[in-house]
Amino acid sequence: MVTSIEQEGGSALIDNENTDIALGSASPIAGAPVKDGEPSGPYLLTPGRNRKWAIGEWDGNGFHDLDNGPLNPTHYLLLP
Repeated sequence: MVTSIEQEGGSALIDNENTDIALGSASPIAGAPVKDGEPSGPYLLTPGRNRKWAIGEWDGNGFHDLDNGPLNPTHYLLLP
């Protein structure tokens, strides 16, 4: 069974039998809905510290991963 989740900025499809998740296309970081001084997230960000994907947040001043490591991502997906 596939479940669709609607969220601001897009939708996600979740295959409940296989636990596969299709989140859509990554967007350039310049379009991320962040504001100075206002935390937001979580986001799926690339590149992460290991040059792959990372789950992170905007802390109001910059992006960081869940271990508070600073990130300089080029693309993002807003997670539900």
